[in-house]
Amino acid sequence: MEDQILAHSSSPLKLAAVQRAMDGVTPMTPLHWLKLAGRHSAAVAAPHVRESVMSAKDKQVGGTHYQDQAIEPIDYILGNRLEFCEGNIVKYISRYRHKGGKQDLEKVIHYAEFLIEKHYGEEK
Repeated sequence: MEDQILAHSSSPLKLAAVQRAMDGVTPMTPLHWLKLAGRHSAAVAAPHVRESVMSAKDKQVGGTHYQDQAIEPIDYILGNRLEFCEGNIVKYISRYRHKGGKQDLEKVIHYAEFLIEKHYGEEK
């Protein structure tokens, strides 16, 4: 694995850290090796190591319709501290072309109606 790390380590700081670890100066866990190598090297690690370094954003249940976007809806939702209905509008409008089609657009309208009722007291 160390050879793969060296092959993927481009910065002088990363190379120095890898060399110190290989010389036994700095003890390194598998997690440290993967962090030095970058995210793409996790694929070559043993499954128990891969899972220990994967974040929730590294996997998606049920397709890649969010991961293929320039800005993932979860980043936008959390970054802007959106409430539940607002977050669902972002989620469904972002994926309708690739997953839910017309039904996702209907969900966008439905959540917008909830927001109108909540903030303006109007029913549809």
